[in-house]
Amino acid sequence: MENTLIFNQYDMVISFTEDAINAELKKLAYEGTIKQEIVLYRVLNAQGIYDYTIANSNSDVPQGAEYIDGMVIPGIRIDHSGSNVVLVLNFISGKGYFADKNGFGPLAKLQEYDMSNWKYGFTVNLDLTSYKDDGTHKPSPAVEQQLKNFNAGNLSIDCLFLDFVSSDLKTTIPAETSCPAEMIEFMSFYFMHLNSTGNPYILGYSANASGSSSFSQNIPPQLKPVGTDYTMFSDPNYPALSNLNYTLVTQGGHGSISGSPATLDSNWFNPNSTPAGKMIISSQCLLEALILRPFYNNLQQQTIAQVSQHVNVGAGNSYDAAKSVQGNAWSFNISNVNGGDDQYVNNFAVVLQNAGNAINLEFTGGVHIYKEVSKDCFFCTARAHASADIQWKGVVNISIANGQLQLNKSFNITGQNSDHDTNSCADAFSWMGAIIGGILDVFTFWTDNGMFSNLLSDALSINLPGIGDLTIGLDNFSNSINNMVLTPTGSKYNLSPSGNSPAIDQKGDVYLGLSLN
Repeated sequence: MENTLIFNQYDMVISFTEDAINAELKKLAYEGTIKQEIVLYRVLNAQGIYDYTIANSNSDVPQGAEYIDGMVIPGIRIDHSGSNVVLVLNFISGKGYFADKNGFGPLAKLQEYDMSNWKYGFTVNLDLTSYKDDGTHKPSPAVEQQLKNFNAGNLSIDCLFLDFVSSDLKTTIPAETSCPAEMIEFMSFYFMHLNSTGNPYILGYSANASGSSSFSQNIPPQLKPVGTDYTMFSDPNYPALSNLNYTLVTQGGHGSISGSPATLDSNWFNPNSTPAGKMIISSQCLLEALILRPFYNNLQQQTIAQVSQHVNVGAGNSYDAAKSVQGNAWSFNISNVNGGDDQYVNNFAVVLQNAGNAINLEFTGGVHIYKEVSKDCFFCTARAHASADIQWKGVVNISIANGQLQLNKSFNITGQNSDHDTNSCADAFSWMGAIIGGILDVFTFWTDNGMFSNLLSDALSINLPGIGDLTIGLDNFSNSINNMVLTPTGSKYNLSPSGNSPAIDQKGDVYLGLSLN
């Protein structure tokens, strides 16, 4: 599936590379948030079923029990695109004690194994939408929160450890498993134990982010996530750039999750430019919802408010009816009444351009109004007409400065012309002159002291209900990212500028780089 088709179901994607996630998990282990030493033993109960216990130290292990005592660092591998991720337990040292299969029962002796450089990997399905309350699979409260009640804390890597109860946890991945068969059998039974006890955490721990986080209420609803799922992308050429993608729906976008995210077919990340993460926002939620559609509506309303006093025409097309897209050029035909006594043509185009470390929205447009009046007299026909034409251009620049999305704009008139005429018969009718004079008054008002340029600029003074100006909403959104994208170590990711951040594609989707603060 073409990557951007994911926005048919979701509104935003936040993507982290495999390398970035593993670096954070390693840091988490070294700092002690994840207990590095794992002491795990098992004994047979009266029903002949293994009971597993995590002990504080090997001195707590009952005599004769099989156990492992190892130093471990968790990691992930993304070997296939889709909903599965491989969780890998990397044992850097330790000892394992497993029963010698040549013995039986109490006669079986424990055999010692050196666990250095052992790996145990297994598949975990992170498609949260597969957990439905159908009587057989009930999502844990944490998963339910992921799907329906998004909050900032959900964007920490502890989400990887949320709910493995419904997954096939005893299947090892040969490419990621480097340990004796005894270890594989030992761990497989442990995962069966986890399923039976309902423990949603692997090895009894979760990688919780340090500190707390909150999500600003004062951001545009189109940028406020309310539900999330995951999809993985595996890059066989650059495995370190394989990535885990949080797929988000927003309050003002799709509103709720409608199904599993589709499999991506290309990498968001470029080997020549590798930020720790990326945020991709659909055109419907940023470019269109917060810039183009409000600009269109404002320009349409402000223009017709003056034109309709002198020309008998309607407001024109709705935004969706007016829009046409060809490549990176978006055209908007507000009105195209170009014949008859009352004419009103109003259109503009926007070219989406990447300008190094910024996005330029290059506007060009024009307005044409025409009015003709006539009256049949006994000896002649009185005629009078007037027309006014204005051409304009502008640039809206979107950039990142000090971790904030910045929006700057400038508009100016590039051409202007007016014309009027009356025949000798019409000169006798002063009311004709008043009608024609009204058209010229509009033209004079627009061209005097840059009033039409101000009208265009005002059309981009977009007010967000309950928030204020668009720039305030973007500031609040930028500030929220600092808390929204938390790693387990408490590190924060900020918006970061680069040669391709921010960037925009022909569909209007916006790409923002994330750097580790």
